[in-house]
Amino acid sequence: MEPVTYPRFLISLAEEAHARLLANYLQSQQIQIEMRRGEAPYPYHLFIVYPEQWQQASSITEAFIANPMDKRFQEASWLAEKPLSKPISWRINPNSWMQTVKAYPVVTGLLFSCVLIFLSLFTIGASVYNLFQFQPIEQVTISGEWWRLWTPALLHFSVLHIVFNLLWWWILGKVLEQRFGHFFIVMFFLVTAISSNYAQFLDGGANFGGLSGVVYALFGFVWWVGWLKPEWGMGLPKPLVGFMLIWLVLGYADALWVNMANSAHSVGLLSGCFIALILCKWDWGIRVRD
Repeated sequence: MEPVTYPRFLISLAEEAHARLLANYLQSQQIQIEMRRGEAPYPYHLFIVYPEQWQQASSITEAFIANPMDKRFQEASWLAEKPLSKPISWRINPNSWMQTVKAYPVVTGLLFSCVLIFLSLFTIGASVYNLFQFQPIEQVTISGEWWRLWTPALLHFSVLHIVFNLLWWWILGKVLEQRFGHFFIVMFFLVTAISSNYAQFLDGGANFGGLSGVVYALFGFVWWVGWLKPEWGMGLPKPLVGFMLIWLVLGYADALWVNMANSAHSVGLLSGCFIALILCKWDWGIRVRD
């Protein structure tokens, strides 16, 4: 039998969020670890540095696998301040990027579409906006331009606007595409984009754009799934939920430095919660992937 060397491998995980959740808690228990990045489908590897901490780390890892949404793990994630002893390497690997695109074609495809449209607004000009601007159902039935019901979600008008929306689309959208499949995330986007767009149109006309209605739907969906089906291993930390709800209230109070699409945000949030409720309460034949 070969002797065990340290750092000693502990576990491999598919999602960085899960790996950091466990890593933060282990560090909060004074367990020294390293995180390394490898190849898909389980690219995030955790290693124990000191032999005397192996047994405790193994027990914690077993508890994490059984219930990753346990309160102690969530709280440790938000209280963590010390960096990992060996940060993940973020060197660009073309093969890794291709694997990501293959694993999440819907999320990456929409992300790149938003970026290309954003850049074209500043190169081609207003014609791009006119092509994707919202039109109500009575107009699109005549024009046949049905894409206008959902394409305003692809329009962004500032760097901060697009970065904020695409960051959360990437983080939360990947969770849905991985757990529920490509068709589900496509239908989720269409339903929440159309409903939030229509609400914003009824509230203030057709001059709007942005993915934030869908982003709020993602927040609502993951939040309620974590509440209704904790065994699925999804959920949001309470401070993040509180922040998004406060942000929504500040938008209605007109206390922010930007014009907020409040109706799109509210209807997006409600539509995401409603989809989660339907999915969790009734069996629609949707398989949750590990």
